[in-house]
Amino acid sequence: MPEIPPTEIAYVQHLLDGRRAQLRQDLTALPATLAKLSPDERNLNRYEELLERYRFVDEMRNRKFADRPAYDSPESLRFDAYQRNLRAEVDNPLRQFLQSARDHARQNPHLVTPPEQELLGRAAGVFAQVHAMENDLRDARLKFGRAAATAAREGFVPVNQVDEFVRSAGTSTMNAERVLDPEDAIQDSDLDTMRGQVANLARAVGGGKCGNYSAEIVTLVQSQLYDSRRNIGDQITVIDFLAARGQNGKDVGFDHVAPVIGPPFHPESVVVDAWTKEPTVTSVLNYSVAQMRAFDRESFDRADGRDYKAIAARDHSPEAWLRDNPPERISLDPAAASRFRETMASHPHADSVYDIQHGYYNRMANPAAGRALTLENFELTAANGFARSRSQSPAPALSEVLQQTSSFLQNRSSQGAPASSSAAPPAPTQQNRGTSPRR
Repeated sequence: MPEIPPTEIAYVQHLLDGRRAQLRQDLTALPATLAKLSPDERNLNRYEELLERYRFVDEMRNRKFADRPAYDSPESLRFDAYQRNLRAEVDNPLRQFLQSARDHARQNPHLVTPPEQELLGRAAGVFAQVHAMENDLRDARLKFGRAAATAAREGFVPVNQVDEFVRSAGTSTMNAERVLDPEDAIQDSDLDTMRGQVANLARAVGGGKCGNYSAEIVTLVQSQLYDSRRNIGDQITVIDFLAARGQNGKDVGFDHVAPVIGPPFHPESVVVDAWTKEPTVTSVLNYSVAQMRAFDRESFDRADGRDYKAIAARDHSPEAWLRDNPPERISLDPAAASRFRETMASHPHADSVYDIQHGYYNRMANPAAGRALTLENFELTAANGFARSRSQSPAPALSEVLQQTSSFLQNRSSQGAPASSSAAPPAPTQQNRGTSPRR
C-alpha cells in the first residue's frame, strides 16, 4: 500500500475497523469447520486458546474508559503483557494457525464444503490485510507525530525538566507558576478553543509543561488530520495519568498527560509526548508507561479541520497577559549553572522538576538512554536529588503474568470481569501540566 497522506488516515482507519469486524465474525464461526478438518481435539483446543487471547485483547481495547481495569489487577497486567508481546503471543500464532488450516483444507477439499473453504481463506486473508493496514497507519501517524513534536519543541521548551530549570536558575518553574498556571491566564471558552489558548500562551512565554505540549499536539491534529471530502477526522485522545486506582482503591497515578493519535490502545496508534527531554513519538505498544489501559482519559476528539490556535488568537491575547505578568528572563553561564545545580534541591519548586529523557519502552533497559517516563521515575525530582525513596519493582515477565492470572481466567466466565473502581478520579493538580483545559 502506498504511503497514507495525513488527510486519508481517518478513512483508512474506517476501512481497518471494517476489516476487524469481518475478522471477528469469521473467527467466531470457524470452530465447526476446524472440527471437520482434524479429529484431534487438541487442535481445536489450541484454536480456542488462541481465540480467547485475541478476544481478550480486543475487548480490553474497546472497553469504555469508565470500565477500565484496576492498576495491578490480573486483567491489567495480562493486557499490558500481551500488548508488549502482541505479535509473538497473540496475532502471529493465531494467524499461522489459520494459514495452516486453510492449506490443509485446500489439500483435502473432501473434508469441508466450498463455503467452509471460503471462510478459512477469507479469515486468513483478512488477518493479513489487518496487519498490513495497522503497519501503514502506524507509519503515517509516526511521520505526522514526529513533525508535530518538532514543531512543538521549536515553539517552546519544557520548563520543568532539569536542564531548563538549571539554565534559568529556577525561574522557568517560577514563571510557569506565575504566568502559565493561573486561572486568569486563559478565558472560559469551549474546550478546543481553550486548548488553542493554552498552546498560544506557551509559545508566547517560550516554555510549557506537559499540558501545554498536549494542547499543541491536539490543535495540530485538529487542523491537519481531517478529510474534508469525506467529512471525517482522525481520533485524538489525551490520556490522564493522574487518574488511576489500584485494586484496593488507592490512587496510583502520576501528574502527567499525553496525547494518542488513533484508537488509544490499538497497534496502529501512536503517542506523541513532546514534553520528554528527547521528544517521544512511538506506537502505543512501545510507550514506556506500564498498564496504560488502567488510566483515564482527559478528553477525546476527532479532527474537524479547524485551526484552534488561530481561533483562540482572535479573542485571547497572550501578549496582553504577559504585559501585565511579565516573565523573568535569566540564563546562567556554565559556571553559574554548575553552582546552581549543586544547590537546586533547596529551591522551593524543586519537587516539581524532573529528569525524564524519553518515553520509549524498548530503551528502558539501556542506561545510556536516560530515564524513561514511568510512574516510578516521576517520584525522582530535583528535591530528592533524583534518588529513589524505595526500590523499584521490576516489570513481571509475560510467563509470570500468565501464571499469576490462571485462576482469574478460570473464574472469568462464571463471575464476569472484575468491576472497575466506581470512585471519582482524583482532581488534576498543576504540578506538571501547566494551564490546561478542564474536564
